[in-house]
Amino acid sequence: MRKSIQYMLLALIILGIFLRFYGVGNDPMYNDESNSMIATLKFHHQSFEAGALFFQEHPQIGRWILGIPTIFIESNYIPLQFLGPNMFAWSHIAYEALADNYTVIRYWNAIIGILGILFAYLIVRKLWNTNAALWTAVLFATSVDFILLSRYELLMKMPAVTFGLGTLYFYILYLQEKVKEKRYTFLGIAILFLTICLGTRNWDPLFIIPTLLISQWFLNKNIKENILVTALTGIAFYVVFYVLYPTPAKEFAKEHLLVETPLDVIGFKAGEFFIIHLTRNSYLYSIMFITISIAFILYFIKKEDTIYNYITYITERKTQSILIFFFLITTIGSLFSRFGSGVTYNIMGFAATMILAGPLLNKWTQNKKIMSCIMLIMCITPVIIVTDFPRNAWDYDNVNDQKLKYLPTEGVLDVTNNILSFLESQGNPTYMSNNINSLLFYKGQKTSVITNYDPRCNEDTFKQIHQTKPVILISTFPIFAFSF
Repeated sequence: MRKSIQYMLLALIILGIFLRFYGVGNDPMYNDESNSMIATLKFHHQSFEAGALFFQEHPQIGRWILGIPTIFIESNYIPLQFLGPNMFAWSHIAYEALADNYTVIRYWNAIIGILGILFAYLIVRKLWNTNAALWTAVLFATSVDFILLSRYELLMKMPAVTFGLGTLYFYILYLQEKVKEKRYTFLGIAILFLTICLGTRNWDPLFIIPTLLISQWFLNKNIKENILVTALTGIAFYVVFYVLYPTPAKEFAKEHLLVETPLDVIGFKAGEFFIIHLTRNSYLYSIMFITISIAFILYFIKKEDTIYNYITYITERKTQSILIFFFLITTIGSLFSRFGSGVTYNIMGFAATMILAGPLLNKWTQNKKIMSCIMLIMCITPVIIVTDFPRNAWDYDNVNDQKLKYLPTEGVLDVTNNILSFLESQGNPTYMSNNINSLLFYKGQKTSVITNYDPRCNEDTFKQIHQTKPVILISTFPIFAFSF
């Protein structure tokens, strides 16, 4: 590969890393992010069980790891103890702890996202070469979806991908290592990563288990070792779902996901599945997904073609078959699952496609015409990921300088420029709200409203506070904004 192309790929990787951090502390809470973060805080500032039961939809290990940096941050954590299981409507009472910790949680999540790029790079470099690994890293780094999942703590989606890829990387090292002591060390690390991966989310990480077991029995002829790996995989699953996952939380998750038995997962979502893979991440990703899918179809019907030869290229070494299994399992598993219609339930499939795309893109660099088209697409990539940047973070760069430039309210209340002007004209009013984003991003004096129906939240309360300063109250249950 020419040096100029390598430099271009490195520049795109650096751009993708930059966008994972830029303005991350100024972006408002995204969907369930605030509730998931509160659960993360509860693990370390209340108890493991409290964190597990507050947000019950997914296993707990991932959120516990994401909360480790908060151990070193001082804040008012007392309100956390008043939030019981699923008390999301009251989560605003913990806004002080959230305000002091959400940025460091996001930075830690972004670092985990970068580790995902690194593991993808290491996997492809180990099985192919550095140039192929660079292409895979570019696809990861410039994926709009992975940028989004790295910037926000969206129900542990990025940690699931990162620890899943970490599992595969150390498993590959285990298979290729000849020294017995090192071999079992790598296996132990792989099982540790698998345990953490399973402890992030309910659905996506499960694809790693059949990938490991099929690879183990297909590539390794040592029966005793195969039984050992199978047993360790089963133990990891048992620890996550039957030891650390509280029964009430697990039952809630089943009810929430409408899954009582494994058969409830089955469904055929071909239309939604292909639309997701053709319209997400980047243009280059869409092209590579189509190409790799066609290559597999031609391979299975034994029709030789230029694209068909790609399959033979990526199976020259037996350990490369692991990634074939990974791609087929995630693709077929999502295609025949009712979860296959959701973008967030296809993240492992995204990763599998990007890993296989790297060697193919590297092979295509030998064809000048194809390479010219790829370079044109790659030149468009920076424009796409900047114009389609998650949550338009560019707009929030001055939020700290202007006490309230934007007042996000989760789509419930549209705060106009007139209201913002009124706030500024009042100097520094006391601001009362039960809206997390409003409480986090308004820099003046603020008070969290327990609930609109609480006896303390009445006209007398507001008038008492108003004796010293104006009061602005913005609430979400129901919608109203008062000033006194």
